[in-house]
Amino acid sequence: ILAASAFAVFIPLVPALLQGIYFSRNKSAGIWAHVPGFENAEGFHKLAIVLTRPFWSNVGEHLLMFLYLGDGNGRHNMPGWPQLEPVLGTFFLLGVLLAILKWKDRRFGLAAILGGVMLQGGIWSIPWEAPQGYRSLGAIPAVALLAALSVEHLASAVSLLKSKTLTMAVLAALAGLIAVIGFSGSNAYREYFDYGPRDQGVWAGYDTVEAHIGTVLR
Repeated sequence: ILAASAFAVFIPLVPALLQGIYFSRNKSAGIWAHVPGFENAEGFHKLAIVLTRPFWSNVGEHLLMFLYLGDGNGRHNMPGWPQLEPVLGTFFLLGVLLAILKWKDRRFGLAAILGGVMLQGGIWSIPWEAPQGYRSLGAIPAVALLAALSVEHLASAVSLLKSKTLTMAVLAALAGLIAVIGFSGSNAYREYFDYGPRDQGVWAGYDTVEAHIGTVLR
């Protein structure tokens, strides 16, 4: 069934592949076309791009977009805002650190590999568009997994506490954290339904048809 489905999906793409249409957008949006000396690079020569500053600048900006400076395109994100809320971002960062420390744990390993692979769409894109939240959209499941695993790790640590007083203190701290998460969630609501509709960068990122559809949906 899987083979038959793959065949059925692939067949309509054959004409586009033969005519070069399928990869035309990749050529115009890829990093190679915008770094001097790589405009016409082919084959293994293209891999030398990893030795250039624009490539590593892309890598750094995509790693920092979750907590520091997010996508500046108003269609993908509130321009310049971090991709994650502060609390979720904290759990995600903790998950990344745990993935490094617990690299033998398959769950952490899978999430880290998934996140790294799914960031590639943005990393290999036009340098001045970095970070690219839209082309890195596939990293969201990895972000959720790492954040969830860090919460699970904290819960397991609390369950090992032998002192009832200490356990109550930790639970009280977690209750406070839940309150912070609630406030953070309200910020997310305001981001999408208060700041967003009034932001000039967001307004400029859409055409009139998309804007009208968004108004109707809201």
